[in-house]
Amino acid sequence: MEYLWRHPHGLARLEYARDARQPSSLSPLSPQNLSTLYHRLLLTAAVLGFLAHALVLALLRSQPQGRFLSNFLQFLLGVAAFLAMLDAGRRSQRAARGTWYYAAAAIGTYTAGQLVLIGCGLLRQQQRFSLRITDQFFFFWVVPLLAAAAVDTLGWQDRFDPTLLLDFGQLVILGLALHVYVFGDATQWQSHPQEMEFLKVKVRILRDVLILSWLWGRTWFARSRQLRGLFARLGIFYLAYSAADAVYLYVEAAWQISPGTWFDLLWSLPRLLAVVLALTWIWQDEGEANAVAERRSRVRLWIAPVIVPLAMLAISSRAFSSAPGLWAALMVGSFALAGIRLLVMQSRQDRTLADLHDSNELLHSIIEGTSEAIYLKDPDGRYKLINSAGARYMGRSLKEVLGRTDQELLSPETIGPILKTDHEVLSTGRSVTCEEDLIQEGATRTFLSTKNPYRDSEGRIAGVLGISVEITEHRRMEEQLRRAQRMESIGAFSGAIAHDFSNLLTVIKGYSQLTQSELAGQPGPSGHLEQIAKAADRAAALIRQLLAFGSQQVLQTRVINLNDVISHLHKMLRRLIGEHIEIVTHFAVNLWAVKADPGQIEQVVMNLAANARDAMPHGGELILETANVHLDKAYARANVNVEAGDYAMFAVSDTGIGMDMETQVRIFEPFFTTKPVGKGTGLGLATAYGIVKQSGGYIAVDSSPGTGSAFRIYLPRVNQPIQYQIEGPTDRAVS
Repeated sequence: MEYLWRHPHGLARLEYARDARQPSSLSPLSPQNLSTLYHRLLLTAAVLGFLAHALVLALLRSQPQGRFLSNFLQFLLGVAAFLAMLDAGRRSQRAARGTWYYAAAAIGTYTAGQLVLIGCGLLRQQQRFSLRITDQFFFFWVVPLLAAAAVDTLGWQDRFDPTLLLDFGQLVILGLALHVYVFGDATQWQSHPQEMEFLKVKVRILRDVLILSWLWGRTWFARSRQLRGLFARLGIFYLAYSAADAVYLYVEAAWQISPGTWFDLLWSLPRLLAVVLALTWIWQDEGEANAVAERRSRVRLWIAPVIVPLAMLAISSRAFSSAPGLWAALMVGSFALAGIRLLVMQSRQDRTLADLHDSNELLHSIIEGTSEAIYLKDPDGRYKLINSAGARYMGRSLKEVLGRTDQELLSPETIGPILKTDHEVLSTGRSVTCEEDLIQEGATRTFLSTKNPYRDSEGRIAGVLGISVEITEHRRMEEQLRRAQRMESIGAFSGAIAHDFSNLLTVIKGYSQLTQSELAGQPGPSGHLEQIAKAADRAAALIRQLLAFGSQQVLQTRVINLNDVISHLHKMLRRLIGEHIEIVTHFAVNLWAVKADPGQIEQVVMNLAANARDAMPHGGELILETANVHLDKAYARANVNVEAGDYAMFAVSDTGIGMDMETQVRIFEPFFTTKPVGKGTGLGLATAYGIVKQSGGYIAVDSSPGTGSAFRIYLPRVNQPIQYQIEGPTDRAVS
């Protein structure tokens, strides 16, 4: 107490905590200073009142003036406690504000009873009449406090709850029934006044135990730190009051004492304690998260609608004959309030169920409306929830997935990484994002998965909540882009080297020709120089191929018909591939015209045919075909550097040994070959790739081991007349 007086800032820590760094030069009339001054005055009045009460009892003990002053000082302390609790409610929010106002109503009711007792003393009313009135105040003053601890209106919402009034009325009826049952009917069979006093002690103790149970129960079960502190303060106050009440009433019954003795201080001490507890209360907003946790986890104390009518029924069955009209009215009132309460709760439940149904429907629509896999697994890995997209990725139905684990649903080579990431999420409680492969029927699909810990209402990890997006196509597009960028880089590098070597070869070939002319007639040196010239020619051919791959050679473009160009090569192809390979042609009628260098297109066909020949050492079919093709936007999105539009396509296919994916990735790289050393330069397909790209077209390959290969070349359609005519007969026979 001395500390609080010497440090009054302790009574207004809330205001200082909200603005601890404000300048010290505040206005004397600022809200902060006024609040501090009010707290100081209230505490001063309470302390002085308690000391004055002790002084009065010391000087005027057992005298009429002493009894009057003792009651009056108790009344003033009650007023101070009432004001302190109102101020605590004003400084609070949400449930704390209503609880403090309940407590203020309780102490205000008790103080009103004290005022009635003083008035009866001044009017010199009979003691029996005075006690009959004041006992109602001193018995029922706890009803608001009981409502604060027991009624289910301590949510964090600020709106009015209509069940508050109904439950409060139930508690009032129950308290009135108990009072009438004990004190109204007991006067008919109790013969000695002292026995009635001891009965009052027992009833008061029973009442106080009930109130203390509610208050400390709320302290124990409340999730909010603020509410725990609030009910602990009310519990401490009521514990002090209960102890004082029990001691005073027992001494009064046993020794027949009257007001004006030292025992009166027992009533002043709880009031002073209430002032201190209310003034030192600090409200701190804990946020909506704690509010939700408090609503969900607090003990549901819906006792009034069920227990009170049953208790009324039990009491009235024993006391109904003494006052039928009164007990019938109490019973009707209790059951009526209970019925209305149940109707209100039923209406709320119906609205809650409707809202829950709408929320579930919305959630189900969102989950089922997405193409991503959404799933929930328990700690054992069993699927508790999965949407249709997730089940479809597994190739199963929803019923087949729910309740089963990945070990039961997926292939052994797939589940290892999945189980590892699930265990990481469960053990660390952190989110994990990773790529996962799903192998089904030999095909691999790649998913980008984000997994989070799923927590229950207590905050414990209860499973893994995941979202998986298929990125197989994205990975394929990335690989195409990397391949295209690699080919472009290699092409630029090869073109630069080819230009430099072309310049060197020009010098080498020029000087070799000059030297050869000077040494004419000398067989030895002339032969050596001739070999140098032939090597230079072969090197120049390689340079031209490198320039073609790098799309840096000079083209003589014409508007041509691919049917004419390819059919003109039929006899040349026969000599190139040999008699053991059959040539099959499928030419489209009215093939669209394209703009390209006919000589370079012939080079592409010859290179592809040579590659097909090498893939069919034991014979087979070389298939040449043309077609009009429209590449839509979907195809363009799925293939890098492809534009949607109309194309004339020619394809060169074989029935040879085929290629695996690793080979297909590198077939267009210069100097890459699968042939033995000395059997090939590795520039044939690279040259074809460069020519097609420089002509504005695209080349695609489709192959797998044992099924042959198909190279398709797409050249953009042009709406122009044919400018290039093939001289001589053409062979368009289809065999």
